[in-house]
Amino acid sequence: MSADVELYALVCMLTVFAVLGTAGNLIVLYVFSRPASRRAPAGAPAAVCPSASATVYIMSLAAADLVTCILGMPSTAYMESVVFRTRLDLFCKFYQVLPHAFRPHRMHATYCYRM
Repeated sequence: MSADVELYALVCMLTVFAVLGTAGNLIVLYVFSRPASRRAPAGAPAAVCPSASATVYIMSLAAADLVTCILGMPSTAYMESVVFRTRLDLFCKFYQVLPHAFRPHRMHATYCYRM
């Protein structure tokens, strides 16, 4: 496969994941921010609703993933499309902070080059 096709496929996949991830995480945050009595189906036992600590945990995961979908994936798509060469030092520094702030599982380092 040529490099252009690989780049196009990567940017398309990141875009799809970012859009679907943003929509899904917004739904999770909406549902879990409602009172537990309104989340449970009518007549359901209390065991159906998660505890307060589970709700906070789920909302925290959704919020962190939402930040990654809104900031991390689009910035990765941009940096890949410009082959990590950007004229904006601020964006380069911001992009270097993202993996450490929101994506600690990222194992490889990326570098920006000034044009």
